[in-house]
Amino acid sequence: MAGTDVGCDYLLYRDGEYTGQTVSGTGSAVSFGTYNVPGVYTCVESNVTTGVTRTVPGTAVISYATTPTVTVQPQSVTAGTNSVAVFSLSAQGVGLTYQWYRNGMALTDDGHFWGTTTTQLMINPVLPSDAATTSDGYYCMIVDACGQFVYSVTNALTIQPPRPLVWIGSPTNIWDIANTVNWSNTAAGTMTAFNQGDDVVLDDRAQSTSVLLASPYISPSTITFNASGTMGIGSVPGISPAGNIYGPNTRLIVNGVTPSAGLSSRMITVLVVGRLSTMDG
Repeated sequence: MAGTDVGCDYLLYRDGEYTGQTVSGTGSAVSFGTYNVPGVYTCVESNVTTGVTRTVPGTAVISYATTPTVTVQPQSVTAGTNSVAVFSLSAQGVGLTYQWYRNGMALTDDGHFWGTTTTQLMINPVLPSDAATTSDGYYCMIVDACGQFVYSVTNALTIQPPRPLVWIGSPTNIWDIANTVNWSNTAAGTMTAFNQGDDVVLDDRAQSTSVLLASPYISPSTITFNASGTMGIGSVPGISPAGNIYGPNTRLIVNGVTPSAGLSSRMITVLVVGRLSTMDG
């Protein structure tokens, strides 16, 4: 407590009850020491000569911090070799720190694992040895300023070969990861959602030729543009970070079409946001 007076004693109270501790004023700051009992602490000044007392303005409140909670759990990921896998979470608490693990072993940022002490773990590139199940997979330990901790759920990383997908763009033109069923799996003859590492074809005969990216880490193995006109890839407006083709190992192929009788050749215009390893045309 700052600003004490010589000739006065200072009595510490908790929730209106005297704690039994008194310190004498020195003309400068004094301390009552360290307390860990929850409550509202106040101080009464008493003049040792006259006995006059007054309540010192201000209070100090001690409360137990609640255990941190995971508000958004990470999800298991299916990805192809050499693509990118991302596990992310959200948590609430005071002074939180994070540590990602795989099967009990703490991970470190080593050029393969990224963000091991943040809310988002990235594996780039995905290797066959990264495969894991929900019993030996990836999870995060969250610790608050008081040392209380909680674990996220454990997540699997399933490695699958690239699937041949063709963009349909319906019911929405949003390109996300493992969520929206707006691709045609030509090998299976079914509609499906995109998984990291799939081979994708963007065709201007699709129901939507404007593709909006909903993640900053979309990582196909190959993007093939089969277009006779214009197709565009951009980010979903208003999201942060912006949607992106995060393709350090992604290959881009641009194809035109052979003009038929009476059909003039048209320029192929491609707008791509992101990084690609190679481009063929």
